[in-house]
Amino acid sequence: MSLRSHSRMRWFAAPLLALSLGMGTASCSQDGKQADTFRSEVAKIEIQRPSGWHFQNPEAAVKNSAGAKATTAETHEALHRLGTSPLIVVTKHPEPYQTLNPTLYVIIRSATQFPGQSAMEITRSIKAGISNVYSQFQVVDDIRSYKVSGYNGGRMTVQYLSATRDSRQFVNRSTFVFIPRGSILYQLSISAPPDGTDALDETARDRILRLVHFLE
Repeated sequence: MSLRSHSRMRWFAAPLLALSLGMGTASCSQDGKQADTFRSEVAKIEIQRPSGWHFQNPEAAVKNSAGAKATTAETHEALHRLGTSPLIVVTKHPEPYQTLNPTLYVIIRSATQFPGQSAMEITRSIKAGISNVYSQFQVVDDIRSYKVSGYNGGRMTVQYLSATRDSRQFVNRSTFVFIPRGSILYQLSISAPPDGTDALDETARDRILRLVHFLE
């Protein structure tokens, strides 16, 4: 792995943990049912839960999920060391789930590695960094501009091989949206299998992304 690729991967796998742990709430209603909205005043973001989906404990969700399978043993070990902790995770099915569970991740990162860069420029840089790292990487919907809650972002949908901790492998189709706001970079990720009953087309992914709102 080149030093540049390792640097990009290190950034891609390292969120701002101070904002990721305990800085938002998805409370329960009076009848004990899960609330429909996650809200974080610190991260300045609010996420509505898609109908029928489930808020998950972020650390438990990452532990149970299928992570990107690396191209080599070296990059696999680096990805394992640089695991992420999202701000919030929303899944279609309760966990644990036997196959790839359609999932929305919201991750808060530092934008300091991309000073003065637009959302599109940042997304191109990240694509370049992961294209040779993720196993069986291919582009499904190439980089394009995209607005989330009125803010400019860069969006792409890619496909790669994921593997669970017990070595099961799944083809993962992931949409990434990156929205820079000052020194903070928001990453929204939607992962699902490319086919079958749990597949999500681009229209379905749009509907999920419209449930994300910035507070200011």
